[in-house]
Order: sequence, then structure tokens, then C-alpha cells
Amino acid sequence: MENCLDTNMVAVEDANLKCCEKVLSFLNIEKRFLNPSYSLWEMSRDIGVPVRKITTAINSVLGQNFLELLNRLRVKEAQKILSEAQKNNTYICIEDVYIQSGFGSRSAFYLCFKKYVGVSPRQYIKMNEIKNQNSNI
Repeated sequence: MENCLDTNMVAVEDANLKCCEKVLSFLNIEKRFLNPSYSLWEMSRDIGVPVRKITTAINSVLGQNFLELLNRLRVKEAQKILSEAQKNNTYICIEDVYIQSGFGSRSAFYLCFKKYVGVSPRQYIKMNEIKNQNSNI
């Protein structure tokens, strides 16, 4: 009986991992998280997996919910946009960054950026400027 439970647990964990990989692959390829109103139900429709299965997989494998996953991906996109602008010596305003990275509001962008990066977007820009100046010395 105990062996049967272990086998079932492994099967569930494997199914969750595969579902999570499908979700992440889709999001990274299609970049639907850049749409501020993208929802769990749209994700379910897009990949053909029930909502409950997606939420269970994300919670189990990543330890976060769907919105947290989207916001993490959006913050990574914002970091990429900011880094590219600095690398190309191009000015980009914060409003453009949060819009291009899929956030629906400036306040949500600032909160998530600070939560996942540890500093505000402006502090991040300044830190990168200092880092770039030091590497040019």
C-alpha cells in the first residue's frame, strides 16, 4: 500500500513538472505575459490544460501563484529593457519600461520590481550606471 502511494506521488510530481515546463515554455516563447490583462483562463485556453492543473503545477513546482509568475517574468523583461537601453546609451523613461514589460500600472511595476530585484527601478539604473563606469576604468 505504501509503495503504491509513493508511486502515485511520483506520478503527480512528474505531471506537475511537465505541466509547469509547458507553461514556462509557452510564456517564454509567446511572451503573452507582456499583455497586462493576460489571465489564467487565457493560458488554459492557449495551452489546452485545465486551469486547476496549471495552478496546482505552478504552486507545487515553483511555490508561487500564476500572477506571481507573470510578474516575475515581467520584472525580468523590465531588467532586460533597462539593461539594453543602458548598453546602447539610450534614454528610456520608466513609463515606457513598465508598459513594454506588461505591467498595467506604474505602482504595480514599482512594487513588483522592488519585491523581486530588491531595489527600485531608478536605483537599479543607477547601480548599473556605476557598474558600467567602474568596468570602463
